[in-house]
Amino acid sequence: MGLSAITRLRVVAFIQIACFLLSFAYVAQQYRNTTPGPLISDQLLLTSSKARRAGKSHVVLLTEFSYIRGGGVADFDVITNITIGGNQDLRLSVTPQHITWVPQEPGSVVDFCNVQRNPQNERGCEAAGRSRYYKATGNTRTDSFSFNEGYLDVSINETATGYWVEDTIAADGIDVRLQFGVALRWHSSPVLGLGIQPVNQNQRRPGYIDALKQQGKITGRFCSLYNHMSEDVVGEIVLGGIDTDKFRGRLAVWQKMGIPGEVGAPAVRISNRTGQLMGPYGNPEQPLAVIDPLARALFIPNDIYEDLITELGAFGLQGSRNRSLGLPCDQIYAVEDILELNFGGTIIKIQFNHLKGIELKDSPGLCELSVFPTEIFPDVAKRWSFVLGGPFFRAAYTVIGVEDNSAGIGVLNPTPVGRNIIELGGNFGTSLDKIEGDDHSSSSLSAPALRLSPGGIAGVVIAVTFVLIVAIVSGVYFWRSRKRRFMPDIPLPQSLPPELTPDVRPMSELEAKGPAAVHVLHELPAYSAPVQELEANTNR
Repeated sequence: MGLSAITRLRVVAFIQIACFLLSFAYVAQQYRNTTPGPLISDQLLLTSSKARRAGKSHVVLLTEFSYIRGGGVADFDVITNITIGGNQDLRLSVTPQHITWVPQEPGSVVDFCNVQRNPQNERGCEAAGRSRYYKATGNTRTDSFSFNEGYLDVSINETATGYWVEDTIAADGIDVRLQFGVALRWHSSPVLGLGIQPVNQNQRRPGYIDALKQQGKITGRFCSLYNHMSEDVVGEIVLGGIDTDKFRGRLAVWQKMGIPGEVGAPAVRISNRTGQLMGPYGNPEQPLAVIDPLARALFIPNDIYEDLITELGAFGLQGSRNRSLGLPCDQIYAVEDILELNFGGTIIKIQFNHLKGIELKDSPGLCELSVFPTEIFPDVAKRWSFVLGGPFFRAAYTVIGVEDNSAGIGVLNPTPVGRNIIELGGNFGTSLDKIEGDDHSSSSLSAPALRLSPGGIAGVVIAVTFVLIVAIVSGVYFWRSRKRRFMPDIPLPQSLPPELTPDVRPMSELEAKGPAAVHVLHELPAYSAPVQELEANTNR
């Protein structure tokens, strides 16, 4: 027995609603995979990353920048959170070196950080206390480990010594096996070595980026830096990709340079306090610059430096080392007062207000000028005319390619509303010079635009087409069901003799013309037996 009309209607409606919900869920999933929401806490980001595990080939390190004082000396650290061994959470300073190291617990705490016996270790133990300690359980190695603080000048003395271990390191929901040092003695902050610069490189013990690539966690050895050296701002370092929401327009790109992060030297102009610019300054003798992810200051040629400090009104400090200069911390410059760096048409504008660094400990109310002449940077004067660090990262989005010694510089978007990460590397990776950033204003609080991959667009088209087909087929089915329901039932004919039938048709034209003709009240049904006509050759 067939379904009733109401039941059929319910089934059709259910099918249509289910198809619509499935297609809506697919679009929502594509949106979630492509454009995550605004910056969130580590725990929420970790949960979201696990939900998006399929197909992801990049790692996002959330960072914070801080001036750390200890033992009368200031450190400048970019800090991120990692998990070691599945349950040990540490906060490590990020470095371009290849080596990662952490302080040991409990031995070093009892010995090295014994304040009564070793008061000279106070600064290093303060740094380790902020980072937290690591317990090496069941995977101790016997070979010794040593680390040098300077990653561009390896002549600096060892600052951490201990032994090597191998364990799992997790960040942004991605686990990787990594060999790292466990320090018994140290004199600096524990670090996560990304492996950007070619210092302390060892094929047996790869840096963090190399380990991610070798173990298939990322498709390309790229590092993208966003606002990672600004105080009180959550910065980002993307490994294996680039975030197009964090910059505007096209990138200036250099490929196959001497080392990762090396770029052509910019043309420079300096504003004065009327908004007019001085320059441009050229660099014919030293046409190269380098992006240094952790340089706390901007290093520029001496002639530009002298003109800049004149415009800033900076002054020397008594007893200052390395030609350090100071600015009043409460000095506010006009927005038009800028140091302008032009990289072949990509113009990075560094505000004078962003050139003020840490407040000087011995000079309250004065802040260090975060610009130095290149000549005081160790061995840099022989190779580079600029070292791009510190204030540069508050105005520029930068990408460093380790595989092909490439680099990209773009105009930083100071108010992004989300992420749109394009993964780099691999056989089908997108070239840096083909990528465009977000040119729309990000100052509003509106939600980011939906961005779908080509596969996502195709899936949405298929889903919508399927819903339409189901709706059309269901509509036709329902219409035909209603038609069959309301078609009248015609009774079967009665078998009566012709002479008793009340509605007798005339059998011939003559009969119809006679006075005894019967008026027809009803027509015979269409299935009545045909009337036999007289044959034409009948004799009369």
